[in-house]
Amino acid sequence: MSKMFGRPLAMADREEDAEVMKGVFKSRDIEDAFRSIPPAPPAPPAPLQPDPLGPPAPLEPINPKDSLGLAKVSLSKVPVAGLIHEALAMRDGAVKYGPHNWREYPVIATVYYDACLRHMMAWFDGEEEAPDSGVHHLGHAKACLGILLDAMENGKLGDDRPLPGAAARLFAENVQGLSPEPNDALRAAAAELYQRALDNGSLETEA
Repeated sequence: MSKMFGRPLAMADREEDAEVMKGVFKSRDIEDAFRSIPPAPPAPPAPLQPDPLGPPAPLEPINPKDSLGLAKVSLSKVPVAGLIHEALAMRDGAVKYGPHNWREYPVIATVYYDACLRHMMAWFDGEEEAPDSGVHHLGHAKACLGILLDAMENGKLGDDRPLPGAAARLFAENVQGLSPEPNDALRAAAAELYQRALDNGSLETEA
C-alpha cells in the first residue's frame, strides 16, 4: 500500500490526494507564470536641479511652460534697485502732474532729454538727491528715459530732435586704434580710478 506523509493510502485516499497534488501543481504553475512576467521598468530619474552657483542644468523633459517662458523677455535681468529709484521718481511726478499723463497729452522729446541730462549732471557733480523731491537724481533720470520710451511706443512722443548729425561717427572714429585687449596705459588708468574711489570712501572692500 502506498504511503503519503507517513500514512497508508487507500484507493479513495489516493484519488483525493491526487486531486490535492493537482491543485498544488496548478498553484506552482501560477506562481511560475507570475515569476516569468518581466519586472516593471525603473522609474525615470528625477529632473536635475539647477546649480545655484552655476548655469542652470538642463531639465529632461523640460516643462512646457518653461519652454515658452524662456523665449519671452526676461525681466529678472533688470536690477531691482534701479526700478525702485525710478518708481520713487514716478510717484513724485504722478503727484505733481498725474500718473501716466504723457499717454493723454503728448510730450516733447527735448523736454525730457534736457531733464534727464540735468539730473545726470547734478549727480555727476556730486549731488545725490534732487532738492525738490528728495528722490535720487539717477531715479529721476531713469524716469525721464522711461517716459520717452513709453510715449514713443504709444505714439505720444513729439519728436523734435534735430536732423541726424556726426555724433555716432565721431564716437566710432575716436575708439579706432585702441587694442581690444587692455594695454598697460588702460590698466594704469583703471587702477588710478579704483584707488581714487577707495581714498574718497565711495568704494567699500571686504575686510
